[in-house]
Amino acid sequence: FVEGTFTWDTTGLTETNLCMLKVYCNQDPATFAESREPFMLIPPVHHFAFMPIPSPKYRGIPFPVAITAQDINNQITLALLGPVTLTAWGDSGPIPITPTGTLSFTLGAWTGSISVNDADTNVRITAADASGHTGTSDVINVNQVPLDHFDWSPISSPERSGSPFPVTLTAK
Repeated sequence: FVEGTFTWDTTGLTETNLCMLKVYCNQDPATFAESREPFMLIPPVHHFAFMPIPSPKYRGIPFPVAITAQDINNQITLALLGPVTLTAWGDSGPIPITPTGTLSFTLGAWTGSISVNDADTNVRITAADASGHTGTSDVINVNQVPLDHFDWSPISSPERSGSPFPVTLTAK
């Protein structure tokens, strides 16, 4: 103890080590206090990791994504304490994505759907928390949605041959 503060070196302990803290007073083995329950050391977040995302994806179409908070040894950690946000960048710069706002991690992981809302090449999605921890996905290409069919607007009838009339043709 130094001025009422106890510092403990946890080097070499991993999150799987159950610990009991026992503090002796005046080096007398008969006078001690110990923690009431075993506790587990949880290593701090070092970075975020994305599961592989197959490429290509299509603009505006949701796809599944899994992200984990990991410690320095690339193991999932439960120590995530704050909100995590997503951003995306491609060759053309920043790209809007959904969801916006913060992600809620459970047991060190988030699984959900993401939509990249512009087509671009070499897109990377980044997860970041307020403490500066980040992680970036593999590169994906985001294409325009392929053309499936055309829709015609209603055409009033009768129309005169050789006379123009309004019509809208929409690619879908």
